[in-house]
Amino acid sequence: MKKDIHKILEKVEYGTLALSENNQPYSLPINFVAIDNEIYFHGSKTGKKINMIKANNRASFSIVEAYSIVPSYFSSDKE
Repeated sequence: MKKDIHKILEKVEYGTLALSENNQPYSLPINFVAIDNEIYFHGSKTGKKINMIKANNRASFSIVEAYSIVPSYFSSDKE
């Protein structure tokens, strides 16, 4: 299982970090790297994201491996 997770973490381009402040959700896509069972994400040492983490360190981080691109009726010029 851990090997599968590490393989996915190596392939994925970004993740979504979900935070909360005053019961209001805040979710943002972020670049990250996984090193030695730790996940590091790009960001400043100051700002909204860090302030939210300091106020409420409960968070969720999601990644999704892309399997395929399905043609969409809405994105095609063909009928």
